[in-house]
Amino acid sequence: MTGDGELDEGQVWKSLATIHKYNLHNLIIIVDHNKIQLDGNNAEIKDLEPIGLKFKAFGFEVLEVNATIYLK
Repeated sequence: MTGDGELDEGQVWKSLATIHKYNLHNLIIIVDHNKIQLDGNNAEIKDLEPIGLKFKAFGFEVLEVNATIYLK
């Protein structure tokens, strides 16, 4: 599991390249895509959109789920 702000880090993309190179198929990566990171909105700091297409470029099957949960 990773956050979308964490995707600004180079080691994340290096690990995705390694996963692709060695053709690993037994991994599931969950990205908490809330569009916010420590210092502000992702678009203001480093916009990585469209994130799904970037993962597809590394050979991942991408499933986007809107899972907003409201608690009282």
